[in-house]
Amino acid sequence: MDINSDGVLVRIYGIARTIVDCFKYRNKLGLDVAVEALRFARARKRISSRQAEGPVAAGGKVLEMTTSNRIPALTPRGHLVLAPTDEARTLAANLQERLEAAFERGAGHGLLELGICEVGTALPAEFAYWRDLAGRYVTTLCTSARSASRIRSIS
Repeated sequence: MDINSDGVLVRIYGIARTIVDCFKYRNKLGLDVAVEALRFARARKRISSRQAEGPVAAGGKVLEMTTSNRIPALTPRGHLVLAPTDEARTLAANLQERLEAAFERGAGHGLLELGICEVGTALPAEFAYWRDLAGRYVTTLCTSARSASRIRSIS
C-alpha cells in the first residue's frame, strides 16, 4: 500500500516490516519508539509471541535487546553511579555491557564513554542527559586544548 504524506510517498508493507524498520532506524527515531512499536504490535496480537522473541534483525545486524534496572544517579555526596531503579529501561545488550564496565571503572570513565562513544546512540532520557553533559565537556576540553596550544605556539 502506498500513502502520500505531505508530498512524500510512504510505502506500507506490514506490521512486521514496520517494526524491523523501526529498529533499523532506531538512531533516528529513538530506541523507545522501536520498543513501543514492538510492544504495541504484541499487545494487539498483530504479531505472534514467536516473532517477538529473541534477537531482532536490524539492518542486517542482530540487535540483542535487554532491560536494565540501572540508571545514572547522583549520590548525596555528589558521586555519579549506576543506581538500581524500579523502572526497566531497554538498551542494546552490548551498550549495557559497555556502560556498566565503564561506570565500574569510575564516573569519569562512564561519562567519557557516554560523551565520546555514544554521541549518535539513541538512549533513554536518564542516559541522554549525562551523554549531552559529557559531550559538552569533551567539546569544551578539545577546543580549550587547541586554543592553549595555539597561544603557546605564537609566544
